[in-house]
Amino acid sequence: MDMKLNRTLRTAPIAIAALVLMMVTNACTVTPPSAVNPPTPTQATAEAATPDPMPLPTLPPGRAPRQIETPISVEITTTRAPAKTVQPPTLVFQWRGGFVGRNDLWTIYANGQIRNNKDQLFVVPPETVTALMQQLDSLGFYDFQDRYEAACNDCFEYTIYAYKNGERKAVYAIDNGALPAPLMQAVKAIQDIVAPTT
Repeated sequence: MDMKLNRTLRTAPIAIAALVLMMVTNACTVTPPSAVNPPTPTQATAEAATPDPMPLPTLPPGRAPRQIETPISVEITTTRAPAKTVQPPTLVFQWRGGFVGRNDLWTIYANGQIRNNKDQLFVVPPETVTALMQQLDSLGFYDFQDRYEAACNDCFEYTIYAYKNGERKAVYAIDNGALPAPLMQAVKAIQDIVAPTT
């Protein structure tokens, strides 16, 4: 009996120590909390978050809504001006050379308009142009040679283009004092119209 008592007394501290260790272990063990799901918003919460639409304004009694007017359609039409008829010249006269180095050109039209190479325009009666062309015809202008050339440094040079029945007669001459008289009469007749004071 003494031996059992002694054994019990020897093992008692060990058992007590084991019990204390178990109690301490259980006390330190923490059970993690279960995952908490966020609360699901209810219908009332969603409706509360959505603002109410603004009410439409109402018109006073007896006042009808204003109708939107349709813009006026405008049809734009363009009309081109008729093309101007370019009148062919009746005669072209160029007078150049001499001591001063003259260089003048005139274009004569049947309606009496005369334009020079300085872009100046003046007008004579149409009858004057008609009479000039008749005078050239009577002088035999259309039978003249095409060129009358001579060696002369400071002489005047004349170039005449005359138009008749859709054809052009051109005469070039150097005035060395020996030109045919009918040709000089034709030159003088033209000069009297385009440059009467020269």
